[in-house]
Amino acid sequence: MTSRPAPRLLLAIGAALAVLAVDALTKQLAEHHLTTPLDLPLGAQLAIGHNSGIAFGALADAPAGVVIAIAASAIAALAAVVLRGWLDASGVVIGLLAGGALANLLDRAADGHVTDFIALPHWPTFNVADIAITLAVLALIAGLGGRRAPRTSRATAA
Repeated sequence: MTSRPAPRLLLAIGAALAVLAVDALTKQLAEHHLTTPLDLPLGAQLAIGHNSGIAFGALADAPAGVVIAIAASAIAALAAVVLRGWLDASGVVIGLLAGGALANLLDRAADGHVTDFIALPHWPTFNVADIAITLAVLALIAGLGGRRAPRTSRATAA
């Protein structure tokens, strides 16, 4: 008898793979085609930036190994929390969070920095992986990322 993965796990894997693919593709396109910044409406730009630190450039002067170790530890902690059932989140939310974190970790491990290319006024430059992480965190904060408890029916006594 074979066991099938739970739908939540499949959603998480699918969402993570989608984030990894879109993030890698957009970073590659940005690196090869954004030789000069491209102005967008409302002061936004598509422009190459490199972040050698963690979120918003924190620890930018730390050795790459330290930054990679911190990022890997955060991913391991997320995996432990999810596997132990301490995080009641949908598969999509878990996948967005894991996919975004893994995408930036892989980028950093390969290049020593994360490639960013979306620049908004008064905000650090970011990428698709950062968007996925942010959406997942906002969903968790708003309570939208949780699984719904199964409905229980109340039997009426005769």
